[in-house]
Amino acid sequence: MNPDASGTQEIRNLFDRHVPEIASALVEIRGIARDRGVRSVVAVSSNDPGIDAVGVCSKDRGNVMKSITAELGGEMLCVVRWDDSVKSFAKNLFAPMFFVRIDCDDASHQVTAVLRSDSQILPSRTVALHSRLLRDLTGWVINFEIEG
Repeated sequence: MNPDASGTQEIRNLFDRHVPEIASALVEIRGIARDRGVRSVVAVSSNDPGIDAVGVCSKDRGNVMKSITAELGGEMLCVVRWDDSVKSFAKNLFAPMFFVRIDCDDASHQVTAVLRSDSQILPSRTVALHSRLLRDLTGWVINFEIEG
């Protein structure tokens, strides 16, 4: 699939325009997964340890996100913190799910995330989009199991 086929460049352009820290490269968009018209997930990192990458994208009481969402016709946005550790990134990406543990198999690039039985489970469409972003950014595929 053409990486821009889902309109990820449109999302990048909106963040560049609305978030000065992205336009100035203090904050970097590491990846975007998009289900056009429904939801986009944007992974961000900071090139300055004093800057909260997720915080600058949702500053002004969420007005930045509201503006971008309005320009996208109501498409939901989720901004998550990138981490070079696949375990940490998966935890960030799939919050508010609660993990008992996350196991990584280096040979197969498979992540097995064991969820607590009382974990809030994200809707399957959201899990699929987040899983695609994890795969696209890290090359790892995630599988879920419920504790017990």
